[in-house]
Amino acid sequence: MIKQYFILIFLLIFYFSLYSQKEANIWYFGENAGLNFNYVPPIALTNGALVTAEGCATICDQNGNIVLYTNGVKVWNKAHNQMPNGSGLMGNNSSTQSCVVIPKPLSSNICYIFTVDAIENNLVNGLRYSVVDLNLNNGLGDIISKNNLLFTPTTEKVTAVLHNNAKDFWVIGHKWNSNSFYAYLVSESGINLNPVISNVGMNHSGYIRNAIGYMKASPNGDKLALAIESEKVVEIFDFDNSTGQLSNTISFSTPNNEVTYGIEFSSDGSRLYVDSWDPSGIIYQFDLLAGTPGGIANSAVQIFSSVGTGIQRSALQLAPDKKIYVARRYQNYLGVINNPNELGLNCNYTDEAISLAGKNSRFGLPTYIQSIFNESQNFTFQNTCFTDTTYFFITNTFNLDSVYWDFNDPASGLLNYSTLLNPYHIFSSAGSFNVKLISYFSTNIDTVINTIIINPSPEINLGNDTSLCYGDSLILNAGAGYESYFWQDGSADSTYIAYTTGIYWVEVTDINGCTAIDSIIITFFPLPEINLGNDTSFCYGEFIILNAGSGFISYLWQDGSTDSTYIADTSGIYWVKVTNPCGFAIDSIVITVFPSPEINLENDTSICFGDSLILNAGAGYESYLWQDGSTDSTYIVDTTGIYWIEVSNEYGCITRDTIIIGFYPDPQEDLELGNDTSFCFGEYIILNAGSGYTSYLWQDGSTDSTCFADTSGIYWVMVTNPCGSAVDSIVLTVFPLPVIDLGNDTSVCYGEYIFLDPGPDYTCLWQDGSTNPTYNAGETGIYWVEVTDG
Repeated sequence: MIKQYFILIFLLIFYFSLYSQKEANIWYFGENAGLNFNYVPPIALTNGALVTAEGCATICDQNGNIVLYTNGVKVWNKAHNQMPNGSGLMGNNSSTQSCVVIPKPLSSNICYIFTVDAIENNLVNGLRYSVVDLNLNNGLGDIISKNNLLFTPTTEKVTAVLHNNAKDFWVIGHKWNSNSFYAYLVSESGINLNPVISNVGMNHSGYIRNAIGYMKASPNGDKLALAIESEKVVEIFDFDNSTGQLSNTISFSTPNNEVTYGIEFSSDGSRLYVDSWDPSGIIYQFDLLAGTPGGIANSAVQIFSSVGTGIQRSALQLAPDKKIYVARRYQNYLGVINNPNELGLNCNYTDEAISLAGKNSRFGLPTYIQSIFNESQNFTFQNTCFTDTTYFFITNTFNLDSVYWDFNDPASGLLNYSTLLNPYHIFSSAGSFNVKLISYFSTNIDTVINTIIINPSPEINLGNDTSLCYGDSLILNAGAGYESYFWQDGSADSTYIAYTTGIYWVEVTDINGCTAIDSIIITFFPLPEINLGNDTSFCYGEFIILNAGSGFISYLWQDGSTDSTYIADTSGIYWVKVTNPCGFAIDSIVITVFPSPEINLENDTSICFGDSLILNAGAGYESYLWQDGSTDSTYIVDTTGIYWIEVSNEYGCITRDTIIIGFYPDPQEDLELGNDTSFCFGEYIILNAGSGYTSYLWQDGSTDSTCFADTSGIYWVMVTNPCGSAVDSIVLTVFPLPVIDLGNDTSVCYGEYIFLDPGPDYTCLWQDGSTNPTYNAGETGIYWVEVTDG
């Protein structure tokens, strides 16, 4: 939500910078006449292509540069060339207010041109709109949709004013032969084709010239005034720029009952100016602060009369400099009301005030969104419930340089202040806050303070989460005095009856539009039901898990245990008592445990090789199953192995027993000490009689299964197992090592030799690798020999 808000703020700032500061700074009107209000005083322009008898409209960018202008029939771009599709619009340059240009909110390139027909065409074309895309034609713009009908027939009147939200616009027309005003909302979504219709004031009917005359909204958007030419009548209405509705008609004529044509409000909305285009050319000021309708009608002050001059005065138009300019037909000067907010002659009218540099004015001056000229500073706001985000919108941004907001909420710290054009604030508490807006313009500073009431949110409490018994109900009461109620199922009563388990919630809205939500979880318990199952039986050694189910408050079994499950492995009656908030229930089950058969194949054993063993499982069993699938009660074993038997009794219970049977070897065949052998002195041999015998006896009386032998002799062993005994022997011969002596260490004179002789019949290896049987030593050193005998 915050992210979306900042996107909105960005677009609003972009929009206002584009369309609400210097939008009306260039005028084109009359016979190629123009004014540039980017200068003070404004200077004449002579480059315009527009020629019109009456109605026209222009629009500028944020810098006061012309974007387009039109007489309601043709449209010219900023290069003063007719747009490619810019002809054939169904306005009329002889219509009082032939057209007005409205930018599409939050768009940088779309404009709407609203047009009205003229009495010369019997008003049949009505109020229509065309759509301009300023991005087309290399940025010069083109019309992408043209002459879309809104209603017909219409008078020659159209005006526009800013919506109270400071973003959208109202475009207002008046139907011919009717007292109906049609207000169309222009928003970021486009034009709402369902107008707000106000049936108020006089019927605009009869003589067709009664369709002539200007209609203007006050710059601050709270009033609307119009002239009905031939009826010589001025009407003033209250206008609600939030809803588009008109009300409270004030109707009067000028003091001398002149034809009425031009209408304009002063920038602060306190004065209304009316003129007559007939030869009298009188301009009147009416004081809108006079109070009563009669007081306003009687407040007329004639500020100018052209009687006798033959120069007609017609359109009145408020300008960016807050002065009201007066069209003088076929004249190259405009008149100016210099101080329109001042009362009476202090408004200071000058007749030949602004030169048009040789170009001529006609009846009309450009029609604009009147809010551009609003000099009263104010702001609106949305969302005034505590904890909501309150949004603020400035109603007048013309020539606005910067702003400073003080939300009068010190508890919010640094967030109490903002310099955003349209900020938001979350107030720290409910209560009254005097919010201050300081606006900085090029020439002045304006301060406005509005009191904002932040309303507390409604207090609602459906109670704590609760549980009830099935069949009961609970009345949930959201409290009385709220504007609306909205329950989870869409019902709208202040109370709700709950019958089933669920989450229940209600949203209440109070008289201030503030909302609150509360919820409650309600659980409905059934009367306890428990079923441990049918009585059952099984064999000894097995078990069954009795499950009482989940969701109960307590459990109690026959032995005092309190779990939701119970392991039963013996015969007996088992019962459980379960409890929930609605009561208790008991169930029981009879369990019979049958005995399993008893069987014993005896201990693991061994028998002699070649013998056999009969395994007997015993008699009287229902069935037998041996490891090899045989089914007798006995089994003959004649090989080593693992043997098992399964037997079953009359209850179907099965028992298994297992026995491991080994076979002793034949000592006479298995005992082998090996062949007689010999080795050198210092070596040895380990004689191994083998494993698995009951006893061992060697020639030296030792009884291990092995014997250590390192001397010559006859070695024997006798081995015994349950199947018999056997003896084996082996003759060992140990040869002595050769004996040599090279003599003692000795010395000789240089040049002499010592004869070294290890002895006869040896194979020799000397220290230098020689293999002679003797060695002559003639040098100092260590001499050694290795000998091998036979």
